[in-house]
Amino acid sequence: MRHRKYHSVIGAATRVADSLWAAGRFARVLAMPNDQFIGISWAFNLFLLRGEIGRADSLAESIATRFVEAGLVTGVMADGIAMRLLSGMGLRPFFIAAVPLGFRLSVMDTLYARRASLATRGRVAGGLPYLAREVLAEAAADTAHSARAATSPWPEWTRP
Repeated sequence: MRHRKYHSVIGAATRVADSLWAAGRFARVLAMPNDQFIGISWAFNLFLLRGEIGRADSLAESIATRFVEAGLVTGVMADGIAMRLLSGMGLRPFFIAAVPLGFRLSVMDTLYARRASLATRGRVAGGLPYLAREVLAEAAADTAHSARAATSPWPEWTRP
């Protein structure tokens, strides 16, 4: 029963993310701690969960570009911060974690299972080692998820 409920919730959330994408609501999102950015973080993770790397890449590029346009950071640093915020990890004290750790672990498990078919270029492909390293570190320090982190099949992504 719990498994069916999970898929029902993910299905509903995915339909919302798809409709927001189709309406162009993610086109010019500002990286500010607000409900709109929390929504884009969830959409980013749902796209990754479904293997829609192109959509996730587009969101990452959009947010990284906003950082550069605002003169806040440049290049690789903009990509890293965009990936961190979009993944839902947060960036304290300004952004709290918007996507629960357990769900982010599920996303990384799914990406690992699809690793052979993932694109080798783009912001998401380049950011996977960073995301994996950060999610594993957070999970290792979290009592509820430390055992899952210890048995994770994807630590190879954490190597530089």
